[in-house]
Amino acid sequence: MRRVSTTDSCFAQNIVFMYENFVKSGSDALNIDDSCVALKIMRGNSLFCSSHWNFLDHVLMPVNVKDLAHWLLLHFDIKKRLLIVYDSMSGARHENLSLLVIEAFAVMLPLLLEKIDFYDRRDINLDISPYDVAETNALQLSIARGIPQQVECDCGIFTTYFAEQLILGKENKMPKEIDAQLLRQDIAVSLYFHGKKKQEDGYLTSDEFSEKVLDRKQKRRKTAA
Repeated sequence: MRRVSTTDSCFAQNIVFMYENFVKSGSDALNIDDSCVALKIMRGNSLFCSSHWNFLDHVLMPVNVKDLAHWLLLHFDIKKRLLIVYDSMSGARHENLSLLVIEAFAVMLPLLLEKIDFYDRRDINLDISPYDVAETNALQLSIARGIPQQVECDCGIFTTYFAEQLILGKENKMPKEIDAQLLRQDIAVSLYFHGKKKQEDGYLTSDEFSEKVLDRKQKRRKTAA
C-alpha cells in the first residue's frame, strides 16, 4: 500500500526560516525549536488527515520560490532517502535559484527526522543503503525530467497535477504536455460536486465539525449569561 501525505505552504516557510537560522548559528541543530510548525506537521499533530512520518512512504511538499514568484513540488521518498524536484519550468538560472531553497529541505529534513525519533522507531535498516550514512547527512537530490512544462503562469496548477499523479502512483506515466486550462476546469468541477455532496448528504469534515461545536458552545455561554 502506498502511504502518502502532504504538507502546506506554512511547512515550507518554516523549513526555510529554520535553515536560515541554522546557517547563522554555525549549523547548530540544538537551536531547532521543538515546538515549531514543521515538527508538529511531521508528528501528524497539525494538518487534518495527516499522519506521523514514521508511518509514511512519501511526503509531497508544495514550495514557493519567492525570488522566482514560482511554485514547485518536492517529493520526499522516505525509503530511498531521496528528495525529488517536480518543476514545471527549466533553465540553468531557474534551477540555480530554486536549488537555493530546495537545499533548505535537503539539510533540515534529516535533522527534523531525528527530532521525531524517526531513526529509532522507523522500520528501516540503518546498516544498509541508503540509510547507512550519518543521520544528519543531507538528503540526496534528484530533478524529475521529461515532465509537463508550463507555457504561461500556471505553476500552481502544474504543482497540483504533479501531486495528484504522485498520490495515484502515476508519476512515471505523465504525458509530456497537459492542458492547464482543462485541468483548472476539472478541479473546479470536482470541488463543486464535492461541496454539493456535502450539502445533500449533510456530513461535515473534521475542521468544520470543530468550528460548529465551538460556535454552539459560545452561543450557549452567551445565552446562560
